[in-house]
Amino acid sequence: FLLACQMFYYSDDQVSEVQLTQVADSWNIGIQRSISSAVKILVTSEGRTVGHGSGNLFYYHNQLFIITAAHVVDSDELNYLIQESNGNVLSCRPIYVDIGNDIAIVKPYGEFMVTKPQPYYTSMQKDLTAKEMYYAGNPGDLEHIALRGWVAESDHMRLVLQSFAWPGSSGSVVFDMAGRAVGVVSAIPIVHNFWDGGMMPLSQIVMVRRLEVLPRKTIREALKNEKRRIESRNAD
Repeated sequence: FLLACQMFYYSDDQVSEVQLTQVADSWNIGIQRSISSAVKILVTSEGRTVGHGSGNLFYYHNQLFIITAAHVVDSDELNYLIQESNGNVLSCRPIYVDIGNDIAIVKPYGEFMVTKPQPYYTSMQKDLTAKEMYYAGNPGDLEHIALRGWVAESDHMRLVLQSFAWPGSSGSVVFDMAGRAVGVVSAIPIVHNFWDGGMMPLSQIVMVRRLEVLPRKTIREALKNEKRRIESRNAD
């Protein structure tokens, strides 16, 4: 039994957990988790959708939360909704926004119909070069598509992923083969076009911000603060 599994240990000041992950070529945990937890984040203004991003649904102590990129949900002048792959729409509220690391937590409200929350386990490995990664997102007019790529460069703060991304992909959580959350799709580089002297987006190179900077202690505090906010509002 143990030879057929990978074992991961997590501990912080309140929680210690051991996770056993199945190892089998025919069942890729990472791509399954990326697809089943993927959502579309609608950016709205005065009732109109003015843009969108991507994100993934996780759970912690029976509470649901979504991880996305900070630049998707960082405006106080805009509103946000969560859309599932079947079109079901839920309300939500950003509860933690880290502009420097381009990572945010969104609290959803309502019942999910098809999206499956995943446990929040992160990879702490620094060198992930040549490892295969997976994410699902909403680039451009495409919705809920699955993508894979290979790490070209990595450290504890970011990955450079050889894959594909386009506006709308931002916020997709990148998973490794074992199903651990590695990072969040943040940007594609803009490079010099030597043909006409202008600039062009390099959609085959994806910049990913590592989730090491988002420990579960931070998630726990953000969820507690949101719960206190709701209770205080209801009391008023």
